[in-house]
Amino acid sequence: MSSWGSLPLDVLLQILSYLEQADLVTCIAPVCKWWHECAYHAQLWRFMSCGSLATDPWSIGLPGFANLLVRVSNSGYLEQIDLQGAYGVSNDVVCAIARHVPRLRRLNLSHCTLVTDAGIGALVKQCKSLRVLLVRSLPLTPSCITMILKTQPHLQFLDAAYIAMDNSTFEPLAKGSCPQLQHLCLSGCKLQDVVIDDITQGCPRLAYLSVKGCPALTDGALYDMATRLLHLRVVDLRGNLRFTSVIASMIVERCKDLLYVLYQHQDLMNAGVYPIEYNEGWKFATEAVVSGEVDLESSHTLHNALAPPIPRDAMRWAEERGDFFT
Repeated sequence: MSSWGSLPLDVLLQILSYLEQADLVTCIAPVCKWWHECAYHAQLWRFMSCGSLATDPWSIGLPGFANLLVRVSNSGYLEQIDLQGAYGVSNDVVCAIARHVPRLRRLNLSHCTLVTDAGIGALVKQCKSLRVLLVRSLPLTPSCITMILKTQPHLQFLDAAYIAMDNSTFEPLAKGSCPQLQHLCLSGCKLQDVVIDDITQGCPRLAYLSVKGCPALTDGALYDMATRLLHLRVVDLRGNLRFTSVIASMIVERCKDLLYVLYQHQDLMNAGVYPIEYNEGWKFATEAVVSGEVDLESSHTLHNALAPPIPRDAMRWAEERGDFFT
């Protein structure tokens, strides 16, 4: 009977690809020299995901994590790291990523609440090729978001939801700092109209915009969206009560690629905005949003048409997206 050691490399790698990456490090690599080499093969480490480990990445400590980054980045092209919800991730971990994976293209740090301006500063200083960055709910300052926008000209996807912003935070966008930006999630950021003015001036390719929970926005902000963001496909206006029906109609009429305008039906009814009749090419998601049938941040229906959900499985996310982020 053939032994595991006699398996062709491609067959063994296919089998190992079904394992969690943490298992590759802690269970497979120590078995023998051959399996150790296979466990760190570049084919298995194009994407790195923290998976279900929610404290210390890989449970191997910072030195071990740094050594792992060195090893997998040297053996191939590590382009994506997903650490969402890993509450043990600190600035030291982010600095290690910046130091050892400068060609990183996608990073998810959502809900890693120990990461501050210092860690993000080190990251954007070293990693100049970021296409996708998620920093949702991090304790960052407005100046840190400004620094991201100034230093990442290739950025296509930014999720900075639930971070405090001021009126000057997005000024770099108005000057064209991120001309390729297509997905921008600013839910719960308490934005003012002047911020939308900056965003719409410098991001004509935006296809996804969430300003959910920004009740200070007025018709002026929606007018800027309608007249400048002509490629919008999904816009989330839930929790904004100050828009009127005339401007709400304009965004539908001007944005020919529009698929969804998400809002809470009662909110807009209170503000005098009523559902518009269905037209080919777009639809209003109203009652479905209220009932929970549609969720802008996880619905496959919406994101297959436009942009990925917040990535929870890094490899599946990249496979589903195909060539969207290149």
